[in-house]
Amino acid sequence: MSNPTSALDSTDQQPKFSGVRRRWDALPPIARTLISWLGLFAGVVLLKRDALLLPASWDESWAVLPGGLWLSDNGFDILGLIRQPLHFEFGPGTYSAAPVTWMTGIVATFARSTSVFLVSLRLVHMAIGAVGLREVYRFARPVWSPTASAGLVAATALVPVMNAQLGFMYLEIPIFTTGMLAINAGLASRWGKAAFWGALATSFKASGILSLGAIVSAGFLAQRTMESFRRSVLVVLPAIAIGLIPVLLDKFMAMTERDLGHLLWVSGLQIFRIPEIAIALLFIVLFGILPDRSGRSSEPDVRIRLDVMASLILVFIGFYLFTLSFVARTFFLPRYFIMIVPFVLFAAWEVVQDDSALESQLSLQAC
Repeated sequence: MSNPTSALDSTDQQPKFSGVRRRWDALPPIARTLISWLGLFAGVVLLKRDALLLPASWDESWAVLPGGLWLSDNGFDILGLIRQPLHFEFGPGTYSAAPVTWMTGIVATFARSTSVFLVSLRLVHMAIGAVGLREVYRFARPVWSPTASAGLVAATALVPVMNAQLGFMYLEIPIFTTGMLAINAGLASRWGKAAFWGALATSFKASGILSLGAIVSAGFLAQRTMESFRRSVLVVLPAIAIGLIPVLLDKFMAMTERDLGHLLWVSGLQIFRIPEIAIALLFIVLFGILPDRSGRSSEPDVRIRLDVMASLILVFIGFYLFTLSFVARTFFLPRYFIMIVPFVLFAAWEVVQDDSALESQLSLQAC
C-alpha cells in the first residue's frame, strides 16, 4: 500500500532536489546525525531566544539549581549532596541523585558569572531538546515521508507545553529526550540500549520509566511469547532498580492532606489547557474505535507505533494514580504531557489519513 503521506513529500521527487538528496545520502551516518542535530539546535535557539536571558524561575530555583551549585561549591561531592536535606527541609538535596543536577554542577563549575551560568545551562537544555526532536523524526520516518516526519517535529516543538519546556532548566526535557531514545531503540530491537536510556530517564525522575514501559508493552503486544515476556522484564529491571533509589534514600516529597477526588477532578481538567492534545485525543477516540478502513493501521511498523501511543497513555494514567494513592497527593501539571505529545499527534494524523484514504478509495470506485 502506498504511504498516505507521500503527497506531502512530492517535492522530494523533483529533479532539482535529487542532487542534494544524493549528496546527503552519501554522507557518513555520523555526519548526517551531527548536521541534523545542529540544524534542530539552531532552530530551538532561534525559537526560544527570548528565554536565554530570563532569570531562573521558581521550579528551576528549587529543583536542580541548588544541588548543582552545591556540587560546584563543595568539590563535586555527590555522596555529600545525597545526604543533604530536601527542598521542603530547606536543603539542596531534592534531586541529588539525578544526572541533570550533576550536569548543572559541571556548568556552574566552569561559568564565571551568574549570567554566563544561566545562559550556558539553558543552551545545554536546548541542545538536549534538539536531540529529542531528532528522535521524533526517527520515530516517524520509517512509516512517513521526510516532509511529513519533519512536520511532526515542528508540530511537537510548537505545542505550547513543549515550547515552554524547551527554554526551561528542569527535568522534563531530559526525560523526554531519553524516553524518545529508549522508544526508538526498542523499535529497532536494540533492547540493551532501550534498557540503558530508560534507566537514565528514570534516574532523572521516577516518571522517566513511562516511555520504557510503553515500548516494552508495545513490543510484547507485537510478540506475545514467554521469551518476549522475559525480555520485557529484563529490560525494565534496571529502571525499576534506579527508581527505587529515592525510596532507599528516604527522599520523598512532602505529603499533603489534599482531597483525592478534588485532585483527580482538577488534574483531569488540565488536559483542556493544552487544546492541541485534547483535539488530537478526540480524533483518536472518534476514529480509533471504528473498524479499520484503509488497512494501513494493520501494517506492522504503523501498528507498533500506535501501540506505543496507547501503551504510553495507559502507563501514564496508571503511574499517576499510583503516585496519588501511595506516594504524594500532587496536582497533575501540564508539563507532564510533553512526553506524550509526538505520539498523540502521530496517532491523530494516522487516523485522519486512514479516513482520507477510505474516501479516496470510495471516490475511485464511484468513478
